[in-house]
Amino acid sequence: MSILDVLNSPWAIMQDKYTEICGIYARHLRGEKLNIRAIEAQLGHPLQNINETEVFGSVAVLPIHGVLAKKANLFQKVSGGSSMELISKEFTALMQDDRIQTIILDVDSPGGTVAGTEQLASMIYEARDKKRIVSVANELMASAGYWIGSAASEIYITSNTSVVGSIGVVTEHTDSSKLQEKEGIKTTVIHSGKFKAVGHGNAPLSAGDLKVIQDQLDYTYSIFVNTVAKYRGVDSQTVLTDMADGRTFIGEQAIEAGLVDGVSTLQDLIAKYSDNVFNDSETVDIINTLENELELEGVAMTTINIATLKENNPELLASIKADAVAGVDLEGVRQEAAKAERERIESVLSLPMAGSHKALINKLAFDGVTSKAEAALTLLEEEGKRSAAISSDLQEDAADLLEIAPSVDNSDNVSTASKSDDWDANEHLRAEFNNDKDTYDAYMQANKDGLLKIQGDK
Repeated sequence: MSILDVLNSPWAIMQDKYTEICGIYARHLRGEKLNIRAIEAQLGHPLQNINETEVFGSVAVLPIHGVLAKKANLFQKVSGGSSMELISKEFTALMQDDRIQTIILDVDSPGGTVAGTEQLASMIYEARDKKRIVSVANELMASAGYWIGSAASEIYITSNTSVVGSIGVVTEHTDSSKLQEKEGIKTTVIHSGKFKAVGHGNAPLSAGDLKVIQDQLDYTYSIFVNTVAKYRGVDSQTVLTDMADGRTFIGEQAIEAGLVDGVSTLQDLIAKYSDNVFNDSETVDIINTLENELELEGVAMTTINIATLKENNPELLASIKADAVAGVDLEGVRQEAAKAERERIESVLSLPMAGSHKALINKLAFDGVTSKAEAALTLLEEEGKRSAAISSDLQEDAADLLEIAPSVDNSDNVSTASKSDDWDANEHLRAEFNNDKDTYDAYMQANKDGLLKIQGDK
């Protein structure tokens, strides 16, 4: 399928994003080379987005970011988007992993092609009875992005400025006849079957062809509406009246319209569904404090272990466990543990999260052990390793179109900064810590206390 065929097929995407993509590819079709740096500036993000699933205990976070296309192709590269086929494979793997109990769909997408959307959404909907499936608009869940996100059993927005909706279908017809005429080209479309060549770009769109295309869009739109109604547990008329006129809803508007269920950050959702603060292993710890020198009726003072009790006196073990748990303020334990973990997470997340470090900081924040100082050192090491610019490996069909400027190697700056202890006098040092004196102080204190560990050391 050619680029023009894809552009002229139905899209479930926000209109401004669709217009932006069409503009980029119109220049491509005119023979202009695609300047990657210029496209990045226009889109406001690097094209080589690396969206990887992250696992936090029994919770997996599956990213659904950028413009969505059925296959990994040039659109994915230029839009910094995602392939729905690859998302489907990753989702299937998570469903087959017994360690994963909850899958959070981290959606930040304006939508994409209709092709591939219904299949992925249906797969998610069918799976939500087997595992907990939650979607979160972080910060945009529009059109095909909402079609997919609505398949989850719970939907949240991360803030009162999150944008949700844009339920509708759009396409464009490109008439290239004037351009061909200017270039001395005349194309005659020969076909059998009345509607075989509907919408071809070699002549103005006829009224008959327009009706055929409109009927196809209306039918696709009805599938979209009926699917959302099914996923959200409402009737189709409610979706048409309250949700599906093509507009987007912001924050509370999305909740009131029934598009989402509430507000929750991604971090809070992870903590909520992986919160096993007081579990069986901790119950055993409590029992272990009681088992030494336990005096049993008819038995001398001795040290008894859990295995012995389980084998010889399971009733007594159950009684001890019940008494131990009864003597503990479970809610207090949960609250204190949750508070401590939140504070640790917030301290790590306060580190600079620009560019490729975002995923690493999220991983360190939710590993349950890494302190802010340790995280800062890890980031410093990772920055020192980075020596190349964003990869420019577009799909083979566009490799000869790219003009990619070489990246700036700042490894010397990193090396200099890491050896300096003079904050005020060393510009490179301040740059490496993004002028965050607190992070630098935490790093130096951790080094002084012997808490730093170089990655790779045992």
